[in-house]
Amino acid sequence: MAFYASTAVALGLTLLGIQNVAHAATISARSPSFTDVSSAIASAREGDTVLVPSGTATWTSTVDVRRGITLQGAGVDKTIVIDDVLRRNQFAKAALKEEPSPAIQFAVLRGPGPFIGRRGFTGPGGIRPNSGGAIFRISLKPDQTFRLTGFTFRQGSVTASANYSININGKCPSVRVDHCFFDQLYCGANIFFNGWHYGVVDHCRFDIRPKGGGASVRVYHTTWGDQPSGWGSWAEAPYFGSEKFVFVEDNVVNNLGRAPERGNIDGQHGGRFVVRHNTFNNCNIFYHGSDNGTGGPQYNRGTRAVEIYNNTFNSTHKISAGQDRGGPLIWHDNTYTGDYGGGMVLAIYRLSEYETKGFFGADGTSPWDCNATEPDGTHVEGHMPYTYATGTHIGQNDYKGIVVSENPWKPNQWVGYSVTNTNRTSPYFHGCNRILSNTSNTLTFACPTTSLKPKGLFNTGDTFAIHKVLIVIDQPGRGKGDLIVGDPAGSTNIPKTGWPRWPHQVIEPCYSWNNKLNGANLDFGNRSDPSSLLVEGVDYYNSTPMPGYKPYIYPHPLLSGGSKE
Repeated sequence: MAFYASTAVALGLTLLGIQNVAHAATISARSPSFTDVSSAIASAREGDTVLVPSGTATWTSTVDVRRGITLQGAGVDKTIVIDDVLRRNQFAKAALKEEPSPAIQFAVLRGPGPFIGRRGFTGPGGIRPNSGGAIFRISLKPDQTFRLTGFTFRQGSVTASANYSININGKCPSVRVDHCFFDQLYCGANIFFNGWHYGVVDHCRFDIRPKGGGASVRVYHTTWGDQPSGWGSWAEAPYFGSEKFVFVEDNVVNNLGRAPERGNIDGQHGGRFVVRHNTFNNCNIFYHGSDNGTGGPQYNRGTRAVEIYNNTFNSTHKISAGQDRGGPLIWHDNTYTGDYGGGMVLAIYRLSEYETKGFFGADGTSPWDCNATEPDGTHVEGHMPYTYATGTHIGQNDYKGIVVSENPWKPNQWVGYSVTNTNRTSPYFHGCNRILSNTSNTLTFACPTTSLKPKGLFNTGDTFAIHKVLIVIDQPGRGKGDLIVGDPAGSTNIPKTGWPRWPHQVIEPCYSWNNKLNGANLDFGNRSDPSSLLVEGVDYYNSTPMPGYKPYIYPHPLLSGGSKE
């Protein structure tokens, strides 16, 4: 089913929004307390505005919002919410006690059924505890419009990290979060979009704590096209220059630690976002791909399409400019000042990672990738991956490379090929790596080993096989492909009959132009070694504007009904 797919649908939603505004009421919460804000929201109707007055209140439970409303505080550092929302691990510890402490607070999540702990106890009124630690949990529908504005959210005494502080889920074409201050919250992400949303985060400030702080904004388009795990998003065009993104604009992100990924804009599950006109201090933009780093259930897709432009990045210590782990990236007119170690890196993690389920390693054998099936290095649909060589490693243990007996190879014969550990008794069984160079009897690997297992290493006596991958699923510069079809109920992300196979993804190159580092030109920072799978002029272009590209309207149209300053 198409979402917001035609002018008629868009016009219908606009008219519905006008009708809602025409009948909208303003409801004032008595105070910023959890009880008073929850009560005001409960009494609101679609299109209403809930005003929260100045003051400071500590919240120990999640406020659940299911209506298309405007939730408006009195302004930054005027309406202040202290985050002491109970985390899942805290409740688990309390639930194992014979007599739970009366000080334990329970979150209101309005879900069906009570949570039953030890001896069958539940929270007050039978409500179940908050599992993610969110301050707001916002569930939206396609005919709704939502805005959150004018709050400061500040860390409290709870130091366990929440999954997300503002959790926005569902399916909605009109979401705005603006003029809020996220003050050193303990969380994986300050604002999390999960589902199928279009909208904007603007004029917010994010101060990211050194430990326990996460992304400023994280975008998942998990249910795009009413498919699971971002599959639907990868089956459609990127729509660059359109409204079909979550926009992050005119914000300030301050990373108070030294890990550059803290405070970043992150994505996964087919996420689409635009980052523009922001200031980033001591952080970068680093988002997930379709690789082992995805976590959770298998077959999760990576970030689908990203635009990054007209931002200012400042660093007081050495960090990278960021990383694209898959899909097309439009990166232009950004200014970097300080000690940055090169431009945005185009990375393919699966070249040196293997998982026993899901997409497997990109070692030239995974059915999800386009692999060489013929001796001449070409791919023929329906043919099995071709094995170019096998052998046994006679070098030392835990070796990042291979040594064989005699001299069976020509120098650099295997550059750009992949090698896999085939010894079932080895701790590195299935570990894979990409070959940077070779002599007559040694292989040197190009890709780094990771903390994930199995690593692409070899022990003495481990056997190996050499294959060649041509295109990795969802790699940088690849986009629209065949729709992976899942469970019809959408309750799982297990592909149906006919998968796995290469989804025939088209080329959607990454483009970089007019990015500056301390006044000098800054290009993509991927490796230029001969083993690199990505080819300049095919998969990515430096100093080249994307043909026909025009950025979306700035400021975002959702700002027309509210403050732009």
